[in-house]
Amino acid sequence: MNATADPDEGKSKDEADGTSPDAKPADGKLPETPEEMVEKEVDVRTVSLGQLAPKEMSGSPAGEEKNLSMLLDIPIPVTVEVGSSKMLLQELLSLQPGSVIPLEKKVGEPVNVVVNGRKVALGEMVSVEEQLGVRITRVLGSVTP
Repeated sequence: MNATADPDEGKSKDEADGTSPDAKPADGKLPETPEEMVEKEVDVRTVSLGQLAPKEMSGSPAGEEKNLSMLLDIPIPVTVEVGSSKMLLQELLSLQPGSVIPLEKKVGEPVNVVVNGRKVALGEMVSVEEQLGVRITRVLGSVTP
């Protein structure tokens, strides 16, 4: 009885058929030019993905409302950009309590209301009891970065 070892024994299917991402060509040389790369045969397969949403929720208005209501409970940070300034490092290092940094915005000029890094509205600064607030003066129709 003559026993011969299978050279692919213990290897994954990809390793055995040479389709592993790390597999090198039989001659061990990688393609150097685009022409050499184009000549290589590629195994293209279609992949079918399963359904991402439960069947009872997909395509139904009630399901869409349920999905939307889940999103409506997510807290989102809102930032109000009052103004900005540019300073020399020397000026920055000389700041102390009582120093005033002039901003580029003028008094009464609208402030930006920013959500998730995008400007969504303009407003004016107001005082609400002992806190600052923003009165929305314009909601932007197309959200701008």
